[in-house]
Amino acid sequence: MQGHRDHRKGDATRPSSIRIAKHEAAPDCGSFKVAFPDGRSSIYFYWNDNASRRLRPKILTQAEALEHAIQLACTQQDKLDATPLSGSGSYRRQYPRSRRL
Repeated sequence: MQGHRDHRKGDATRPSSIRIAKHEAAPDCGSFKVAFPDGRSSIYFYWNDNASRRLRPKILTQAEALEHAIQLACTQQDKLDATPLSGSGSYRRQYPRSRRL
């Protein structure tokens, strides 16, 4: 696939994409992890669909947490795609990107 790094082959010339991973520790609660390919720390969006356990203000519903994770991933991916590749002068993305998960 054009524009994505294949980690198994170690192709360092092709950029990788930001990934969203769902972690479900117990039924109806968990987190979405937004992982960055450039080595930055991952960002977590915690969710709990049981209203009686949603006591902390940063705890969202699963739908809200997923939407926040998607918005962050899309924004940061657009920033990564707009930066030139080191030394080449060309930009990473030269084709329209579809929003997919």
